[in-house]
Amino acid sequence: MTRFLIVVAAIFASIVLLSALFFTEPFSTSEEKIINPEYEPLSKLYTTSDSLNVFKHYKNVGSHLEKPYFQNTKNGLLFRNDEAIENYYTHLSKSTDSTTTDIGNLGLSFIYLRNNRVNFAYEHFVKVRNHSLPYYEQEKGLFHLKYRELDSAQIHLTHAVKTMPDSKDGQLGLIETYYYNKDYAALKKHLTSTTLPFYPQYILSDTYFYDFDLISYYKLRFKEYNGTWLETIAALLVAFLWITYFLKLNVFQSIKPLPLVITVLLSAFTTFACLLIYEFYHVYLDFGLTDSIGNDLLYTIFGIGLIEEVAKCIPLVVVVLLFRKNISEPYHYLLIAAASALTFSTLENILYFKEYPGQVIYIRSMISVVVHLFGTCVISYGLFVVNASKKEINIGFGALCFLAAILLHGLFDLVLINKELSLFHLFSYALMFFAVYALNRMINYALNTSPDFDAKKQPEVNWLRQFMIVGFTSILLFEFIIGSVWNGFYVSKDVLIDSMLAFILLLVFLVSSLSKFHFVFGYRTGIFQVVNEFKYQALLHALIRVKPIQKKQVLEGFDLRTTTLHAVDKSANFIHGILSKGEQYQGHEQVFIKPYASSRLKNEETYYCNIYGLKDPSIVDAMDVNQKDLLLLTKARIISEVDTSKQPSILDKIGVWSVVITIVIGSLLFMFYMNYKSARLAYKWSFDFIETKTLYKGYENLEYALDKDESFSEAHLLMAKINIYLRQYDIAYKQLENVSPHTHYEKQSVSYLKAYCLYKSKRQDEAMVNLLELVKTYPSSNALDSAYRMIGEMQVNKKEYADALKSFNFIEHKDNQIVYLQALSLLEEKKYKESDQLLSQLIESEKNPSDDILYYKGLCLLYLQDTTAACQWLNRAAEHEHAKASILKGDWCYNLNNPE
Repeated sequence: MTRFLIVVAAIFASIVLLSALFFTEPFSTSEEKIINPEYEPLSKLYTTSDSLNVFKHYKNVGSHLEKPYFQNTKNGLLFRNDEAIENYYTHLSKSTDSTTTDIGNLGLSFIYLRNNRVNFAYEHFVKVRNHSLPYYEQEKGLFHLKYRELDSAQIHLTHAVKTMPDSKDGQLGLIETYYYNKDYAALKKHLTSTTLPFYPQYILSDTYFYDFDLISYYKLRFKEYNGTWLETIAALLVAFLWITYFLKLNVFQSIKPLPLVITVLLSAFTTFACLLIYEFYHVYLDFGLTDSIGNDLLYTIFGIGLIEEVAKCIPLVVVVLLFRKNISEPYHYLLIAAASALTFSTLENILYFKEYPGQVIYIRSMISVVVHLFGTCVISYGLFVVNASKKEINIGFGALCFLAAILLHGLFDLVLINKELSLFHLFSYALMFFAVYALNRMINYALNTSPDFDAKKQPEVNWLRQFMIVGFTSILLFEFIIGSVWNGFYVSKDVLIDSMLAFILLLVFLVSSLSKFHFVFGYRTGIFQVVNEFKYQALLHALIRVKPIQKKQVLEGFDLRTTTLHAVDKSANFIHGILSKGEQYQGHEQVFIKPYASSRLKNEETYYCNIYGLKDPSIVDAMDVNQKDLLLLTKARIISEVDTSKQPSILDKIGVWSVVITIVIGSLLFMFYMNYKSARLAYKWSFDFIETKTLYKGYENLEYALDKDESFSEAHLLMAKINIYLRQYDIAYKQLENVSPHTHYEKQSVSYLKAYCLYKSKRQDEAMVNLLELVKTYPSSNALDSAYRMIGEMQVNKKEYADALKSFNFIEHKDNQIVYLQALSLLEEKKYKESDQLLSQLIESEKNPSDDILYYKGLCLLYLQDTTAACQWLNRAAEHEHAKASILKGDWCYNLNNPE
């Protein structure tokens, strides 16, 4: 085994190293174009006449907000810059012209509402005085929808859609209003009449279900499996591992393929059929997840656990009833149950692997699949016991097994789904540990009660262990390769390192627990029974249930073949075969058993009755000491021969207490790393909130993460970026001081952000030092344009125009603001001709140039001695009440206009 483990580790390391050569860059982003996060002014897109066109402004805001909120680049997260567009519409909202003011306030309402800053949006929306403006009714309806005032929302959005049917926001808002009102008739009517290319899938599915259009409903659901070939391979690999494991344990009597094939087909059908029950819960009962622990507990038990266990149980019951004459092995019940559970989990895994590529494959294969297997197997275990015992009292046991399946399933999902309980995710591991332990006991018991039991036909335990080790390691490697393809080797490497400890612990636990069995004919291994390592104690606590037909029988005439045996435990048949040979045993067994039995119980008759389930103590009276010992010694020899046939391996020794050991280790890890894990979990949540534009929730989670781990560098960096977005630059700079960058890209990103915060905080001397250090240290940085821009602006403020011109020359992509500062610097350097050219370029590109541009254009022309043209530009600037232009105009242009 040691040599085998070394070979597996060597192959594993080799594949990881090869991945470092072939997957350095993620395929998913190798061709992805980084979208410019800056705001592109309206004047760049449209003419001057469009400045009062609300439709153009609406499109302008939408085109900017459609850009991703953040992009994961080599230099770190690149946030969309909403500051410029907010400043633009804030400037419009402060205009003296009422029409312009309305457009500014409406534009700010557009921006804030789509960033989920509803209260800020409403403050500006109520300032709009012209209620006949386009999109006014739509925005009012969307506000009512946000505040869940559904009737008012429907009135305003209906009116908006009639006047502007092409508005995507209005259409979607009206659809959501119908949905929240449960007005499926209106949804169906809207669906047939709309030309909207995008319709929310969850609303579509509910609408089809309400209309009982199952063909359209399932067409929609099957689309979820489009383009999932890689995820399908991963899910089938997991299913292959587990079904091979169950088939390899079927050693006494093989099962025909037909029952298993029918089970798989029926399970696939019931898996998709249970979707209808989910829809019934949502559409008619309005029963779903709400993040409330009480509600979510009920939903995960009755809305998930119950539905899914019934969906897996139906194929089991149907196949057992159809092939009951051919299913003679108790283990076949578990095998059919496993086929049903694996079909369900495979279809479920495909969707999970699609949603989280390269992230959840191994963890679902080792935990979630086990929970699915436990649920169906424990139901089959109860079905087998009820069917075999023929006792009404055991119907309650079957019901108990079914209840255990849905309860464990529901609790497991609750911890994973409910955000308030997610910090206690180790509880889901504890549930999985119990599921594995119970699965082992059920398999062991089913094999021990086989009518074809043969001690020589035992599973190849070493092969089973090696297969499981290779199988789970292959799944982890497959996940690693998928992660490398999507995210690149270095990101996938970090995920692999973080998951290795949990993977090794789970692997040791699963392999040791699911490959250690006690094969003794008739030996009952109950789910809650702990196997004692001492063989004879296990012997003395094993019950052989024999119910004699006649009383006063003695051993010589005690024909076990004429007794009514317990249908589940038929060990007596095997003992009868040995007793009939009349063998006598001598040795250490007899020396041990006699004094042990005498010391355990004073009443010997009661002792033997308890051991063998005899109802009449008089049968024991007729036995002599040798006959009594013969029964015990026979059982002892069976156990001894089985248990001592092989030298126990390391995994054998671990297996008995693997549950306890794993829980103890998990508890210690929980104690020492709770802060670490909870901080990382909160950090992960913050990304989800930021992506959905709920900044305050993301900020709260980052604060929690830093409270748990003050040295959490990534959390400090993300919080700093949020504070930059919120324009809290001093706070952002302090947080950047706590960031410990590791890679080259992280270092230059943090260096740039520090300089940017200093620049925005008006700490220009410190900012200048940081920016000059940045451009010197990282000459190929993507942030060079922004760095030289800030350097140039500060040099202009200090009137160092020559240096500013040098800085501006380093900028590759110049916007109008940079061109303006260049023109101003050239003017101050008395390079009037070059300055005039740049100012002309600005006037031509902006169409609606600022007063300062007009003034400096006139000033340049004066210096160039083109007085006539200069006065024309100065007149235009003076018309907008530009003070300097008015003075200059009076000095130079009066005599030109009045030559006398």
